[in-house]
Amino acid sequence: MNEEMMKELILKIMKELEFNKDSSILEASPDEKIQTGAFDDSFQVEVSARHIHLSKEHLEALFKDQEIGIKKELSQPGQYQADIRVTLIGPKGVLQNIAVLGPSRNNTQIELSLTDARVLGINPPVRDSGDTKGSAGVIISANGRAIELTEGVIIAKRHIHMTPKDAVLRGVKDKDLVKVRVEGDRPLIFDDVLVRVSDKYSLAMHIDFDEANAVGHRPDSRGRIVFDSERIKLENKPLAKEETSSELKECFIEKKLISEEMIKELVKSEPKIVNIPKASILTPLAVDFIKEKRIELKRV
Repeated sequence: MNEEMMKELILKIMKELEFNKDSSILEASPDEKIQTGAFDDSFQVEVSARHIHLSKEHLEALFKDQEIGIKKELSQPGQYQADIRVTLIGPKGVLQNIAVLGPSRNNTQIELSLTDARVLGINPPVRDSGDTKGSAGVIISANGRAIELTEGVIIAKRHIHMTPKDAVLRGVKDKDLVKVRVEGDRPLIFDDVLVRVSDKYSLAMHIDFDEANAVGHRPDSRGRIVFDSERIKLENKPLAKEETSSELKECFIEKKLISEEMIKELVKSEPKIVNIPKASILTPLAVDFIKEKRIELKRV
């Protein structure tokens, strides 16, 4: 997305999110925020069970002349679970009934949890989807046929699918690594979560079964991007001696969507701390400017 397209998108969002000056909205529940037009920054957290994406060549080799149908549609547009299954055979064990997801890909890819990998006796790397070079191998079997896959097995890096609008609203961009608090029976914060942005995506976070068990995942579990202590930490650099004083200048921005221009206007008076409502949204350019100027951001 170029700068002009980004500006148009931000302007569109600003029109949609006309600021409501009623401060009571800051204390509202997520459902109340939705009803009153405030932004709910949480998202669904889905569990991605072990599965395989077959190339056309391998699909033909294993299921030659077999009519393949769709068992169910998945949350990501155009993705589905096929009505076929395969078996994976490793040096130490076997995993049966592995779901096949469609449509087919250029290269076969298998996504497992660490527990699954240990059952098979292999050591796949943690990778983003599509990054399979030098990854683990395994034998794939179905219908009395077998294929030896020399590479293609990975443990998928936990990630969030977003549209460009979703990303702008949350102040992030494609390939950012963020922290996400996930609600469950044992809520926790996941670090090193990859942001994946495309207009072909639908908003959802994906974790594997090991991660789901760790958080005590429930069908209604939701996640939310967080910053350390609800603040943006700036490169972990210590403040200069003169900036550690209790006399740091503070200011407050009472806007629903906060742009880079708004921050620039405020810093003319050289504030070191900027306070914003919890429900406010920062544009990516505003986030970058805050980091560059080493301004501390507080959500109050």
